[in-house]
Amino acid sequence: LLAQKPAANQYQFTVDLTQCVNDQLPITLVPPKLKGKTAIYRMPKVIPGTYSISSFGRFVKDIKAYDAKGNALPVKQLDENNWEISDANKMAKLTYRVDDTWDSEIKEDFIFEPGGVGFERDSVFVWNASGLFGYFDDLKRAEYRVTVTTPAGFYGATSLVPGTSTASTDVWSTANYMDLVDAPMLYCRPAPAEISVGGAQVLFASYSPKGTKLAQGLAKEVAPVLLAAKDYLVGSLPVKKYAFLMYFSPTGFKSGS
Repeated sequence: LLAQKPAANQYQFTVDLTQCVNDQLPITLVPPKLKGKTAIYRMPKVIPGTYSISSFGRFVKDIKAYDAKGNALPVKQLDENNWEISDANKMAKLTYRVDDTWDSEIKEDFIFEPGGVGFERDSVFVWNASGLFGYFDDLKRAEYRVTVTTPAGFYGATSLVPGTSTASTDVWSTANYMDLVDAPMLYCRPAPAEISVGGAQVLFASYSPKGTKLAQGLAKEVAPVLLAAKDYLVGSLPVKKYAFLMYFSPTGFKSGS
């Protein structure tokens, strides 16, 4: 059942967008090598920069742990965001489902849409990594590798640079959890517009339920601002890749924005 083997210091996540059901996305983790008899898997409660309670664990469903032979390991939920796994040193795989925060009926500590996750099967997937992926104590600085299986024609837009990419699979890697959380992602059709400014690759990705293609026009409008920034910074931008991710809703959002 395992496509990957545990690495000493790497989280190996798999996300299959083709298996999204009822606005819930399945997540599989081959964890870093854990040494203790017990381990606590944590989802973040507060993300720096938002200054509000998110408690993403509220949207995690049916979390299960397995050893290399496929035997279930005991999992105990401690509170909204933390799960204790027994015999963690034997764990070879962790699985769970993540619910769409945009369509959630949970009213307390509502997550502002740009900081949450939204799934529409065969149409669009937009997420902040903090809503999908967690971490173990003392291993937030381990490497993260995320493999995403996509529907035909979908393009993943983000500020991350893919390690490998095919027509149906992307692999994204970061040096640690903080870098992963700092890179929101938008998967949809069509492919984004792209321009090069000051040594940086700049993507303009947009999604409209009406199918309106807006990325090219947005790139044309924003390009003069980026060129001015490049000149101000003496010829180059301070990043290798930047991404503008835009979701246009004809009916608005629950937050009223």
